[in-house]
Amino acid sequence: MATFGHSNLKVVPLEYTGSQFDLYNKISRDFEYTFLFESLTGPEELAETSIIGFDPSIIVKGFADKIVLHYKNGSTITIQTTDPLSEIKKLLYQVPDQKYRYVGGAVGVINYDAIRLWEKIPNSHKKNESPLMEFGIYTDGILYDNIERKSFYFYYDKNRVEKLSYTDVAFGTFTLSNISENLDRNRFDDMVMRAKKYIHDGDIFQVVLSRKFNFTAEGDFLKVYKILRQINPSPYLYHMKLGSKIIIGSSPEMLLRITGSTVETFPIAGTRPITHDEERNEILREEMLHDEKELAEHTMLVDLGRNDIGRVCKYGSVHVKELMAVKRFSHVQHMVTHVVG
Repeated sequence: MATFGHSNLKVVPLEYTGSQFDLYNKISRDFEYTFLFESLTGPEELAETSIIGFDPSIIVKGFADKIVLHYKNGSTITIQTTDPLSEIKKLLYQVPDQKYRYVGGAVGVINYDAIRLWEKIPNSHKKNESPLMEFGIYTDGILYDNIERKSFYFYYDKNRVEKLSYTDVAFGTFTLSNISENLDRNRFDDMVMRAKKYIHDGDIFQVVLSRKFNFTAEGDFLKVYKILRQINPSPYLYHMKLGSKIIIGSSPEMLLRITGSTVETFPIAGTRPITHDEERNEILREEMLHDEKELAEHTMLVDLGRNDIGRVCKYGSVHVKELMAVKRFSHVQHMVTHVVG
């Protein structure tokens, strides 16, 4: 496990009986940078812990040619580099293997445009001065063990748990302006038809088409997250506050996990609902496992996953540990494969 700070990690029980979301609602109001990663439902191997981070010691912003370190005292340091992730890694120290995968470190986001740091692909967009990546370096935090159903506080140099606010906070209002999109239905349909032709001609085998929706949102974004976790509980729920930016989401899928020298990915494709009738659920399960379209899509994603991690793993080490297993989530059952290298 890589993390910032010294290796004298301390993990102590946290006597808190409420939910991690309730605790986060109380804590996050006091800080500009916070995050909540919740695992509410799903297979045990994908829903191990929930994590709260707050008030990182350093904010790191990465660009194509530099990283900028922002310290809590207001000072900044700029480091020129064309490999921002490698420079960020230099801020992280090794600690002995722990029971939990996360005990502090760099938590943040990487922009899709950062792909050009590693892949030579054309850039059709106008020059953007926004960071390609932004991370907080967190040196303490709160863990909730979903198996043991216990909360813990971990820290390195400074124990800040007594300074946290546990005062109940009411949710505010939330409003949206009129929603607009950058493509009308006819233009989007035209994109779909052209994409199908490219696939038929063999130029491509997969493409993700999308439209951009614009609106102005005001109010309490944590209220939106509260509703999201109620209607779509999943193994990967997240609320991240990065200064003036807030990112929320819910996903059943873990894209990538690295533990020591082991790389894992869990492709998901193939979906059927979960009903109140177990016999019906079993029928739907078997139907999914014999659906040619679902099997073809899933096989393609497995091949892509094997190829992707094969680019960085030892030759011959990539293998499928579990193929097309049916896993249950909050409302649906998915076909899931476990690829390891």
